Parts: sequence; C-alpha cells; structure tokens
Amino acid sequence: MNFNEALLISEEATDDLSHFVGEDSLEAILRSRHLRGSQYNVSKLNLTKSNGESPKELCLVRKGLANKPESLSGNSGKTRFLLDMNNILTIRNVKKPYPIAELPIENKGFLDKTFERLYDYGMDDDRLNKLKQLVYHKPMLKPEQVKARINEMIGKSRGPITDDMKRIIYDYEVIYDKVRRREGEERLDLSKAIIPLKSKYVKIVLAKEDINEKIKRMVRTKFKYDPELFYDNDVLRSILKK
Repeated sequence: MNFNEALLISEEATDDLSHFVGEDSLEAILRSRHLRGSQYNVSKLNLTKSNGESPKELCLVRKGLANKPESLSGNSGKTRFLLDMNNILTIRNVKKPYPIAELPIENKGFLDKTFERLYDYGMDDDRLNKLKQLVYHKPMLKPEQVKARINEMIGKSRGPITDDMKRIIYDYEVIYDKVRRREGEERLDLSKAIIPLKSKYVKIVLAKEDINEKIKRMVRTKFKYDPELFYDNDVLRSILKK
C-alpha cells in the first residue's frame, strides 16, 4: 500500500514546534551548520514530480508530544531544536508546516481495486458507495467501528465475511495505526530550502544522552560565535566548563 497516497496533508500550522535528534544527527547538523530535510515513507503528497520521489521534509513535533517524541519514531533522540517559525517562514521557499494526520475522503484510490472485486459478491452500487464512505470517513473511525459496520452491511445477507472484506479491514487497521501515531507530527518541506543553524531560527536544548566528545568540542566552538543558539541548561554548562 502506498501511504504517500493515503494520508491527508492540511495547510494549517501550529505555533509551538520542535525537532528532535540523536547523537549522529546532532553531529551532522553542527558540522553542516544547517537543518536539512529527509525523505520519509510517509510524506506530503508530491504530485508535481513525475518520478514519484518524496519531498525532503523536516519532522516537527507539536507541543503536546514534546515530552515523548519517541511515540512518533523510535529513532528520535533527546536533543531538542526549538524552532522560531516566524523567522523560519521568511526563508525563501519555506512554507507553512503541514500536519500528517488523517485519511482523506477525496483520496479514494488506494483500496478501489479491492472495492471493485466486491461486485463479484453481489454488492450493488448503493451499498458499495456506503462502504467507501465508511472507510474514507473523516475524521477516521476506529478499526473496530469499521469492522462492526462492515459486518452489519454484508455479514447478515452474504454469510461469512469475504477475503476481500478482511483485506479492507486489515489495510484500514494498518493505516489507522500509522495515522494515530503521527497525529502530533508536522512537517516542513525543505526540498528547495535549508534552515541555517543560527539563533535567529532555532535554539538547541542539549541532552546528556546525545553528547560525545566530538560534539562537545563543536558546541564550544559554535557557542563562541552564537551563544544564544543554545538553551542554558546543566548539559550546556557542563560542556562549557571544560
């Protein structure tokens, strides 16, 4: 299933957003002096590219999940980049962040082939359209609600649920889980832009778990030129003492 085609991208950004990284990513960012985007398997619809490549995006966490970013990704580190979105949005080619949150009614392609096979089981257009509305409902219904309604719609009249219907329920559960875990996430499309590592745009909250000796040296050097880039905490103070 193509999750790039199954997720809704809304153009409404929230104000309080953070980017979390681990040791390797922090080192790479300090070395390059920029925040750059990455390609994700779940990404913004990118219909303008004929090659189907995902855009390069920066993963952002909303305030509500800032204390548990690992709920979005097991690869997330503890070091936090606080973003000044007012200034970041002045960078050329940077647009408002977009949440990746729910399945769109208007994007009906990913299960249509399965739906079409249901004609073989005697499902008419009226019931098939009701089923599609159920599956593509916004906001998404819980999988158990969808399963119960599907059983209601065809179980009594057609006997045991068909393999195709089981496929719909399974696919729906997979997508629902993907969506549910990303409800606190937004993205910046950085396919044509980068964010300079300057206090005008970001502030870094260092975490002890993500600091090695090489990073410590890089932090000291960066602090000399832009001390406001770092949030004053015990980790920073410990690094600067040496």
